[in-house]
Amino acid sequence: QTGKRIFSVAVQGKTVETNLDLYAKVGKSKVYQRIVQNVVVTEGILDIHFMAALDYGVLNGIQIIPLQSGINDLFDPAPNQWNIGQNFPNPFNGSTIIPAEFTSSDHIAIRFYDTLGRMVSEIPVGSVSAGQHYFSWDAKDADGKQLASGV
Repeated sequence: QTGKRIFSVAVQGKTVETNLDLYAKVGKSKVYQRIVQNVVVTEGILDIHFMAALDYGVLNGIQIIPLQSGINDLFDPAPNQWNIGQNFPNPFNGSTIIPAEFTSSDHIAIRFYDTLGRMVSEIPVGSVSAGQHYFSWDAKDADGKQLASGV
C-alpha cells in the first residue's frame, strides 16, 4: 500500500533518496531502478543504508550492478556465464524448482543462505552442460531438518 514502504537511502554515507515510497513510485511487484553516479567503494565494501521512515518497513531485495562509465574504467565486467531464474512456485511450501541457464559446461553447487547470511543448505550439483536446467530444493537444512516457513 502507498505509505507503507518509505525509505531514505544512503550510499557511501551520502543520502541519494529521501522519503522514497516504493509503492507510490513504481507500484506493486515492480522493480525500482536508481543509478547513482560516482560511487567510490573503499576497502571492498559498498555501504548502503535503507532507513525506514515508518516502523516495519520492508525491502524485498536489492541488485547492484557496476556500470562502465568510460573507456578507462579499472574493472572488466565478468561475462554472463549463467542466469538463475525465479523459483516456482513462489511462495512455496515444502519444495520449489529453481531454473538456471548456463552458456557453457561448468561444475556447480547451489547454496542457500538465511537472512543473516548464514549458509543453511547446499546442493552439490557437480558437472552441468550448457543449456537450461531445473533444480529442486526441499527447503531442508544441511542436517536434513525442514526449515521454518519464510527462511
